[in-house]
Amino acid sequence: MPRPTRGGAIAGAFTPAELECLVRTAGETVGGGNALGHGTLSARQRELAERAYALLMADLAGQDPSTLRTRP
Repeated sequence: MPRPTRGGAIAGAFTPAELECLVRTAGETVGGGNALGHGTLSARQRELAERAYALLMADLAGQDPSTLRTRP
């Protein structure tokens, strides 16, 4: 797996509250569903995960994630 090009560039695109949500989303995804027992993610969790994925793919492709527009 390629190494990320810039440390912190992806995390820097998110607010602390958004990072908290992403961490919880990752935990819920690995655990097989959200904390309430539902198998789906909230709209906010999906939006943040999609942004994170786009930034990760850019980073792995050698692009600077901090230059991408990922917010509506």
